[in-house]
Order: sequence, then C-alpha cells, then structure tokens
Amino acid sequence: MVAVAIYVLAVAVRLGFLQEAQHNPLYQCPTIDERFHDTTARAIANGTAPATPYFRAPAHLYFLAAIYKLIGPDSLRARYIQVFVAALAPVLLFLIGGRLFGPAVGVLSGLLGAVFWTLVFFSTELLDVSLACVLYLLLAYVLIQADDGRWWKWLVCGGLMGLGAITRPNILAFAPVLAVVVVWAARKRARSESSTGVRGRPLRTGLSRAVHLAAGCILAIAPVTLRNIVVAGEPVLIAAWGSGAFWASNNPDTDAKQMLRPSLDTTDSPLLPELQKNPWLRSAELSQSLIIYAAEHLGHEPGYREGEAFYAGLAMRYIREHPGKFASDLFKRFCYTFNAFEFPFNKDLYDFLAFSRLLTVLSWLHFGVVCPVGVLGLLLAIGRRTAPPGLVYYVAMLLTFVLSGTLFPVISRYRVPIVYLLMPMVAFGAVELVRRFAPPIRWRRVWPPVGLLAGLAVFCNVNVFGFRPAHCEYLLFHFIGACLAVDRHDLIAETSDKIEAILNDPAQAHHVPAKGMLPMFEYFHDRGDFARAARYGWEMVRRQERAPPRTLDAVVKVLLHFGQRAQARHALDLLERNTAGQPNLHLAQALARYGHACGDRSAYVRAAEQYAALSRRHPEEDRYRRGLTAVKRHLARLDVPPSSGPSVSQPGS
Repeated sequence: MVAVAIYVLAVAVRLGFLQEAQHNPLYQCPTIDERFHDTTARAIANGTAPATPYFRAPAHLYFLAAIYKLIGPDSLRARYIQVFVAALAPVLLFLIGGRLFGPAVGVLSGLLGAVFWTLVFFSTELLDVSLACVLYLLLAYVLIQADDGRWWKWLVCGGLMGLGAITRPNILAFAPVLAVVVVWAARKRARSESSTGVRGRPLRTGLSRAVHLAAGCILAIAPVTLRNIVVAGEPVLIAAWGSGAFWASNNPDTDAKQMLRPSLDTTDSPLLPELQKNPWLRSAELSQSLIIYAAEHLGHEPGYREGEAFYAGLAMRYIREHPGKFASDLFKRFCYTFNAFEFPFNKDLYDFLAFSRLLTVLSWLHFGVVCPVGVLGLLLAIGRRTAPPGLVYYVAMLLTFVLSGTLFPVISRYRVPIVYLLMPMVAFGAVELVRRFAPPIRWRRVWPPVGLLAGLAVFCNVNVFGFRPAHCEYLLFHFIGACLAVDRHDLIAETSDKIEAILNDPAQAHHVPAKGMLPMFEYFHDRGDFARAARYGWEMVRRQERAPPRTLDAVVKVLLHFGQRAQARHALDLLERNTAGQPNLHLAQALARYGHACGDRSAYVRAAEQYAALSRRHPEEDRYRRGLTAVKRHLARLDVPPSSGPSVSQPGS
C-alpha cells in the first residue's frame, strides 16, 4: 500500500505541474533536443524513418513513436502519458531504500523522489532521461537482491543494463565496473563464510555471474547493432558519432561548462541540404556540424567508422597536447556535479517557476539542500561495519555515474540519474542524523557528521569556478520562436525586453547569439515597430549574420529611416557580399535607396548596373526597366545644379 501511495503522489504532483506549465509555449512547440525526439518519433510512427544508423539511442524514440501511433502525434498528450511511466521511479526508490536501510529510509526515499522539483520537471520532458532512469533504478533494485546465486537474475541484470544503454548509453560506463565488483564481491563473500570448497570456486562464481551479465547486455543491445550494420554496412554499436560528442566536450575551446560545436560556418556546405532531409538529423544541429566539420577536414563525407576514428583521434590528441587543461576541466566538472545550480541546455528550469506555483514551492527543496545530506549519507553507509546486502553494487553504480559524468558538461538533465541514485543516501543521512540526536546524545558521534554536513553545504551552494550564470541567452530566442508558433505575442515583448537589456550591457552582449537577430528583426519589422527593428537589424549586420537579400534590403531601409547612414552602409556592404556579384532586385533597390538618402553617386551607378543586368536576363519584366529609368533620372539630377523644380519620387520604393 505504501508503494501505491507513493506512486499516486508522484503522478499527482507531475500532473499538477504539467497542468500549470502546459501553457508555456515550449510545451506546445518543442525545441532543440525535444524537437529532435518529436520529429524523429513522428517519422518512425509514419513509417518514413530513413534506413541509416541511429544518431541517438533509439529506445525512447520508439517509445514516443508508439504513443503517437496510438493517440496521434500530439506532443502535449505524450507528456501526460510519459508522466505515468516516470512516476515508477519514486516507487523503485522506495523499494531500494527499504531494501538497503530499512522501512523509514525507504518511505523517505520514495517521498523525495516523488516531489523533488527537477525530477518532476524532467518527467514531463520529451527526452530520454526519465525512461532511462526508470530502467537504471530497476537495474539497481534487481542488483541489490541478486546475491542469491541464481544465474537468471544476473542475466536479467545484464538485460536491464542493455535496455538502459539503448535508451541512454552512459550506463555502459558501469558495465566493466560492475563486472569487476561482481567478481570481487563473490570472493569476499566466500571468505566471510569461511568457505572450505575447492580453491578458485569463488573466482569461478564471480566470473560466471559476470558472463551472464555480459550475455544479457549483449542480447538487449544486439537488435540495435544488427540493424545498424544492415543499413550502414559497418558496425555501429548503438548510435553514430558518439566520439564526436566526446570531442565537442573535450577540446581546446571548451570551458568545462558547455558542449561546443566545431568552429566552422556550415551554412554554405553542400552537405547541409542532404543532412536536413534526414529525419534523424533535421533537428540535430550538433550532429550536422560534426559531419560537415569532419568532411571539410577529410576532403569527403566520412563513413561512420571513419568519422568515429576522426573524432576519437582529435580527442586523444587534445588530451596528449593539453593534459593540464583536460585534468582541470575534469576537476571543475566533478565540483559542478555537486553544485546547487541547475545548468540549462534545452530549457531554463528557473524560467518555468513563473508558469507553475507548484514547481516554485517544490524548488525550495533544491539540490543544494539534499546533496550535502546525500553525500553524508553515502559516507556513513560506506563506513558501516555491517554493510547491507547489495550496497556495494549500488555505491559502485552511483560513483560510476559521478566519475564518468565529468567527461561531459554537467548540465541539469545529465545529472538527473545521479539525483535519483542519491535519494536513498539522502534519506539514510537524514534518518541517521535524527537518530544521533536522540537522547542520550553522544556528542562525539554528533559533531563530526554535523561539521562535515556544514562544510558540504557551503561547498554545494557557493559559485564554485564561476559555474553560474549559465549564459544560455540562445534559449531566449528558442522561446520567442515557440511564442511565434503559438501566437503568444505578450510573452515575446517581455522576452525581447530581457534581450535588449543584455545587449545594452557591454559585458554581456557577446553572449547573445548572432542567429537570433534575424527573427527578431523580422518580427518587429512586420509589426511596424521600426525602432526595435532597427536595433536588431544593426546587431544582425554588425555580427555578420547571414540573412536573405529581402531582409537586408529592409534593414537598409529602416536604418536610413532613422538617419543611421553609417550602419546602413555596412548593411549594404553585407548585402553585396551575400549576393556574390549576382544581379539581385533587392540589392538594386537598396543601392538606389542609399544613393537617394545620401546623395551617393557611386551607389546610383551600381544600382543602374544591377537593374540593367536584371533587364537583360528578364526582358519581359517591366519593373526592371522602370527602376533603371528612375535611377538614371536621379543620376542626371546629381550631375546638374539643384533647381526649384518638383521633386522626384524615391526609386525602388
């Protein structure tokens, strides 16, 4: 009954949050990784997925596709269904905590898992993390009960690890660790029982269990690998370009906080149109840039094995040539793992507090509160004279996630498995502290853990190595894009105020991404707010953002309207570069407009050349001839003294 109550609470809290937050445009219009999962699942459900290897672990994509197949491709309804699956995780925490430390710890573990704010938040995201964590916790629960020697339990553990790997592959870092721990635990148990059997029997027992683990894992992963081999003609274990993600996290330009794309402008690559036709890649901008970057350096589009080798080589060379920076980044990420700050990637969790009172209340119990208690509980559990059965497997799993996580940025989503696994330790640490304060109080047993807890609390809540702020201003533009898609213009105005405040701060302006200026200019230009349009148009030009000629023509017009002639000149230069010497109507209009506003004869001459070239290419188009005539008339007026005659209308208007 307790497990049922925890499940009902977990479902109720998650549904309550989703009911409040569903009005956020990002929940109605998925972006970044959520967009990738959404569009790929739709392709799978429609039967239009391409016969190419997976670029991400596919289990959650097929889970989402199954939902779309059953109820239709509605991302909001899919979130509601996912809640009922994600709510199984607190129940597993209840079972794990009770098994390791007793009923009180079990109940507290389940309650923490049911209401902890980041776990509630990610339960509603169209991402793989919630489904993966359910499988990870199920693996942990079976592991801590698997010491009875039944071979099939170890096979099941391997199968669960494999299922977790094809959902989110980082669990594979635990595979070799678990194999070693299983052998060690078998030998230790044999010694503690003073076994009198044949020498080497404990070793054979441990090795047998490790073999069954490996067999179960291989059986679960094999269908994905075989499918990849069939469609690609070369082996891809789970997902392609995994070494590319490792290199993007570990290269000379990384700052230990974020995964960086290759420093290469991929917008003009001939590969880009083909890559964007692939549903696996259409929304996966990092994968697109990794493929194009490798092709630029290798001179051809690489195969999957060649691409993996290319990025593995780059990463290893970086580690050899910059061992100090690599070690420094690992240490920083290790510290970041325990920090209270929830580093954003797809969404800023703190922004959602404005959309949900429930989440605001839950967020008072944040990671900076539970992490110190969890670390204390872990240390107290390890230090017990009689360790609970299976604790060694659980601790090994938790530490593996912590240590392997330092190879990648410690963003909030990546930390979710650690948060789940830490909850039984949080509950144990809290219960143990209460017990130590029970009378009669033995102060020698109280002061050390209290002092350690105070030190951990400070460490977890200070801004270690400048972990915050995140400087993820690009998320503001994704939010505006979602607002445009669902006609929430009130939220666009609020968000643009934030962007302009950042642009007005010289210390922060460089964090605003250049590619966000184009949609902002077009939005305010279309609404007739030309003052704001001029601001974003100039930022777009100043940052050399690529834009269509039609837009740059409008930028020139708006800047001239406000008398910003120097900025309009820069916009005109950018427009000329972007048209690459080809005759273009928008360039002709912009040149004529600039010549008229500034009395610039050379601009009129170039405009006449553009109109003449367009007239020769399209003799049936009368507007080109009219434009040429108007420009020549203005050129003639520039060559004679001004008169009192009537003014001539602006060309190209």
